Amino acid sequence: LDIADKMSKEKIQHLRAMGADVRLTRSDVPHGHPEYYTDMAERLAQAIPGAYYVNQFANQSNAEAHVKTTGPEIWEQTGGDIDAFVAGIGSGGTITGVARYLKSVGSNAQIILADPVGSTLAGIVNEGVPGPDGSYTVEGIGQNFVPDTADMSLIDKAYSIPDAEAIATARELLLKEGILAGSSSGTLIATALRWCREQTEPKTCVTFVCDTGAKYLSKVYNDAWLADQGLGERELHGDLSDLINRKYERGDVVVAGPGDTLDTAFKRMKGADVSQLPIIEDGRLVGILDESDLVHVMNTDEITRKERFAKPVADAMTRDLDTVQVNEPLDALIPLFDRDRVAIVLDGEKFVGLITRTDLINHLSLNR
Repeated sequence: LDIADKMSKEKIQHLRAMGADVRLTRSDVPHGHPEYYTDMAERLAQAIPGAYYVNQFANQSNAEAHVKTTGPEIWEQTGGDIDAFVAGIGSGGTITGVARYLKSVGSNAQIILADPVGSTLAGIVNEGVPGPDGSYTVEGIGQNFVPDTADMSLIDKAYSIPDAEAIATARELLLKEGILAGSSSGTLIATALRWCREQTEPKTCVTFVCDTGAKYLSKVYNDAWLADQGLGERELHGDLSDLINRKYERGDVVVAGPGDTLDTAFKRMKGADVSQLPIIEDGRLVGILDESDLVHVMNTDEITRKERFAKPVADAMTRDLDTVQVNEPLDALIPLFDRDRVAIVLDGEKFVGLITRTDLINHLSLNR
């Protein structure tokens, strides 16, 4: 199964747990590139004996399934009282099939496309030409080409929804309605809300919660990830704390104590996917343990692996700390990074958090 590398790790892990041979493909290349996911799938199907390429982007059974099932279900549940139907285009099967059914029963419902900003499809609907091609974090909908299964002539209007609006809508849906939905659902519901707010009298608008938020816990519902993407709402202070997404005072930082074993510290590093741990004693920063410290300990032949990992963190941690005060300028970070160090940020003597090169690059890319 081919899947774009932008997809959440929960989706990928779920598929692998089900036994799928998952192949990650590039999400930064256009349709027609050999490493685009549909092109790779077609190539693999030709190379693997007995393989079959379902190709939901050109398989007309895709749209027909929605003519036979989804469309009638919507018509029955609304009693035929439907003024607008909102959907996105991944393959185009859903919006095409439902639109065909609604028109076949004489419905005058508007067919509305929910499209991420960065997808080219909204431009085709609204202006007759593809919109600007760009990147977006929403998964599962939006394209830089028109799939064969998508009949664009059936669509009356399209809305381009930014990532921030889609994600904020999904999170608001959880907060207000108790529904844990994903980012593409956020795009659809944001579009439905926009359409409804443009109306001057009560209307019936139908859309889907088409993905579960359980597949997006590491993204849509992860405040640190949103901050890294510049999508979360953050209070800015105009100092180095603006670069720190995981702050000690909020309990966001994984730490160890000097009396913990190296085994405990290493497991915490692996579990949090970090390369260094602040060492805290009685609320004070007393050292830092990074991968190079562990390598130095493990590269010792006199004792067994078990004995090495049983050593206390205090025996391996670095006590000579490279610190900066939170009110220092960005330039204060450069000498530390030139020495391959992580910046330890203090407010007086109080530990605030860590800043890495990646944090600085991310900050500059979002704010310049």
